[in-house]
Amino acid sequence: MRFDPGDVEAIYSKYGGGYWVGEGGSEHFYRSAISSGNVSACEAFEVYFRRKPWWTTDHDGKRKRLSLGDTIKWSGVECTITSFKGDESFTACAYKDNKGDRYAPRKIERRFTVTREAWKDATSPKKTSKGA
Repeated sequence: MRFDPGDVEAIYSKYGGGYWVGEGGSEHFYRSAISSGNVSACEAFEVYFRRKPWWTTDHDGKRKRLSLGDTIKWSGVECTITSFKGDESFTACAYKDNKGDRYAPRKIERRFTVTREAWKDATSPKKTSKGA
């Protein structure tokens, strides 16, 4: 299905999208748009969120947009992306087992706020200097 840039905004403003999918539900639809490869839907959600995509490289070496629930390595720790703050940053949490608690089997061990600048620095190809 093809989306125009303002379609997601219209779904929320004209048709009560927040009521039907919940205010936070749009992040999950964004994740579905990414996983299905629907670039026009991804771009429409990015217009709605007022944020540029956060890019990473998948296991095949292809560029991929980040979304809620994605796993990344940050500061040497495997983390799960738990939220985005506009276009500025996202939160990623590392978890540890919380044995003995069947209602909360994992507990946050570390929480990171990753800024766009820090992400860009960490994921940009490193330039090598030439010379002696």
